[in-house]
Amino acid sequence: MIEYFRKSGAGIAAFIAGAVISASVVLPAHGADAAAPTSAWQKPDVATLPDDDWGRAVRYGRDLISKTSSLIGPEVADAGRRYAGNNLNCQSCHLEAGTKEFGLPFQGVYADFPNYRARSGTVGTIEERIEGCMVRSMNGRRLPPGGPEMTAIVAYLKFLSMGHAVGAATPGRGAGNMPELIRAADPKHGATVYAGTCAACHGDKGEGRPVPGAASGFDRLVGGIGSLTTPSPVKTVGSYWPYATTLFDYIRRAMPFNAPGSLSN
Repeated sequence: MIEYFRKSGAGIAAFIAGAVISASVVLPAHGADAAAPTSAWQKPDVATLPDDDWGRAVRYGRDLISKTSSLIGPEVADAGRRYAGNNLNCQSCHLEAGTKEFGLPFQGVYADFPNYRARSGTVGTIEERIEGCMVRSMNGRRLPPGGPEMTAIVAYLKFLSMGHAVGAATPGRGAGNMPELIRAADPKHGATVYAGTCAACHGDKGEGRPVPGAASGFDRLVGGIGSLTTPSPVKTVGSYWPYATTLFDYIRRAMPFNAPGSLSN
């Protein structure tokens, strides 16, 4: 599949750009209950797509999101395809390849662009946003414009937005509303909660956990180069997590993975 898109990537950009789709522009869910699930949440299934250019592009895009480090990471055999600079996967933050409710999902994201980016002070496209993640969060380099990797990721984001009405909010997206603390934060208690709730999957130092027989294990919280069992330094320039409120809302709504919403504020 990878070789197919490497050879034909330039020729599939046009059909993806012309795909018929409706999507939603999502507004933040201010004041929403951080633990409340939504019955309307849906996970589009890439397996339903035919084995044609569109289906293969979308599936390759899904693979790039879920298996970033093994496909375009810093240790892949082909040095020319080492676009990511650390061993994080896109789904390390965008859970279940960007389809998990409140786990930074991609449903409706495609219609958010072009939009104004405060960090750069410019209006950016969806491709530029992807490049920003590659360079900053993944500490890597830009994907070739119109190349097979960029084309496939954009196709996947378009696919996940199909069926959403333009301008309508997407249930399960957006941040909650972190209550302001009236006391100092307690990192020692936080360490205890992490050890009892998070370390079973993410490791004692955020290095992740291996899964026997699987190519990858539970996701890292740090993105250095090294094996799942060997802690390594953080290698990321910047990411979605500069604010405590953003990280709070994400953990409160999406974690722990097998019981999201079970942690108290």
